[in-house]
Amino acid sequence: MNIHISKSYLFSFLFLLLSCSEIRLIQEYDPIAENKITALQEKTSRFFIKLERNYMLPENRYEKYVDFYDELKSDVHVLDVRSRSIEKTEILQQQLNSLVLQINSFEELHKKGFKSKEEILISESAIDNSLIAILKLQHALKNRKN
Repeated sequence: MNIHISKSYLFSFLFLLLSCSEIRLIQEYDPIAENKITALQEKTSRFFIKLERNYMLPENRYEKYVDFYDELKSDVHVLDVRSRSIEKTEILQQQLNSLVLQINSFEELHKKGFKSKEEILISESAIDNSLIAILKLQHALKNRKN
């Protein structure tokens, strides 16, 4: 009888303990990631403004922006490494992978030369939407925390 009662108490204690613990399926809010994404958005915004203003001018040649692309990819890589070092960041990692693909595609387009200003605008919109999605995730995590 004592063994049966002990098991019952143990089960109840474990149930109570587990019901009090928080189960997270997604990462916590990361203010550093939010700041880096915001800085990345500012950097890409300035970049697209220059491209649009200088459309069809020699200043828009790809060779003049190689350093920018390297810096942009480096910034995203830093965010990716940071996200992989934190638990439950699979959603953020997927968003960053999508952003890298968009940057790489736009870089290839830039290498070939723009045929129209719309190519720049469409790519800008796609990259902006990726950055917005990442920021929305961070804002949602921040609001959940508060």
